Amino acid sequence: MRILIIEDDDQYRFLLTDFLSKIGDFELVETRNPLEAVALLKVDKNIDLIICDFLMGNETGLKVLEYHALNCPFIPFILHSSIEPLSNVWSSNKLDGYFSLLGIIQNLRGLS
Repeated sequence: MRILIIEDDDQYRFLLTDFLSKIGDFELVETRNPLEAVALLKVDKNIDLIICDFLMGNETGLKVLEYHALNCPFIPFILHSSIEPLSNVWSSNKLDGYFSLLGIIQNLRGLS
């Protein structure tokens, strides 16, 4: 499974990628902001899952979610936040938005 991780916080991105690499045979692709992610999604047609932070500096993950909805809605999408209440975090394709690694892992198990 090829997972696109969009996260501006270097420490959290490292923690997430390190954890995912230890629990599964995932190919992890990392970007730091929504613009990089959209540019990557335009050319990389082999992404199986998107895990996206909600707030990234002056940008939000909603830019990625909008591109996703119009161009690749078949890819499961997890939108998470460590700042926004979970009630403000959106998700698609029957996946819930979580900040915790446990929540992300539970969603990954639901895909298999």
